[in-house]
Amino acid sequence: MKLLILEDENFTRKYLKELVQRNKNIDEVYATGDVNEALEIVGSELPQIGLIDIELPEQYINGLEASRTAQQINPEMEFIFVTAYSQYALKSFEVHPYDYFVKPVGEENLLESVNNIVERIKANLSYKKLILDEPGEVLQIPMHKILFLEKIKEQKKVSIYLEDDEVYQVSKTLNELEEMLDINFVRSHRSYIVNKHKIRKITAISQKFYEAYFENFDKTALVSRYRLDLLKKSLSET
Repeated sequence: MKLLILEDENFTRKYLKELVQRNKNIDEVYATGDVNEALEIVGSELPQIGLIDIELPEQYINGLEASRTAQQINPEMEFIFVTAYSQYALKSFEVHPYDYFVKPVGEENLLESVNNIVERIKANLSYKKLILDEPGEVLQIPMHKILFLEKIKEQKKVSIYLEDDEVYQVSKTLNELEEMLDINFVRSHRSYIVNKHKIRKITAISQKFYEAYFENFDKTALVSRYRLDLLKKSLSET
């Protein structure tokens, strides 16, 4: 899970970063005091949580306004506001933050708030499942764990590749599975469907084809030149 810190005081920014890294579910922490850099991170890295200082006197907008823009880029992002001034409390709720703290921030309270958001996000992610009625069994596959799906050549089967090196072979067609998956999945090739949020990079291998790479996973998925533009468009709409 990814968390963004927008805080203009160097000492406080470092303190907050060290604090939230205690949560083992936080894989990446991006910390900056610059609004433009923060919004670029929101667009490119899609952090699920924003820890935002409202008062940013040297920036062209404050943290509250920056959060409104971030919310337009990533509507699913959750916010915790920190500020030295309680006067912003009421106005901050226009962004529907999960929590609001007046400095100095208590360690236990902030960690508890971050942990509660993490657990809520995990619960929402694990709720969506791909339910498949296979011969002799019913599979319930959490969608957020799926990396990509691959049509097996010369067979009416599909391999579903998951995190932690799990693989399922199912008797559904790729077209049938495409109808069952949510909007996070994109057809990258006639034989592949990818989870766009799991892609680490895309590299050209010829004039017509590309390969999509996934974090901590050796196998790649094919992306056709025709489908590449559609995939890029889908990523930009996230």
